[in-house]
Amino acid sequence: VFISAQNAKGLNTLLKAVEKALKTKWKVRPLQLSAKQEDLIGQIYTRSLVLSSTATADGGLKLKIMATDGNYAELLKKTTLP
Repeated sequence: VFISAQNAKGLNTLLKAVEKALKTKWKVRPLQLSAKQEDLIGQIYTRSLVLSSTATADGGLKLKIMATDGNYAELLKKTTLP
């Protein structure tokens, strides 16, 4: 991508290219925590981008996150409900 810092040409093209590259790796995904798993919130915020968080009737959380395949797999290992 050609850009010019002097006259700001190509910045929109650069931003679109970066966005496209990120979308192939970062995907919107669901994640659910029980009330006993809320200590994992820090790890979730470190490994992903939290888009929304909703409390469940049983005291847990339903999250919508953006994460890479690897980070999502690691979070699922820790948060999978029985």
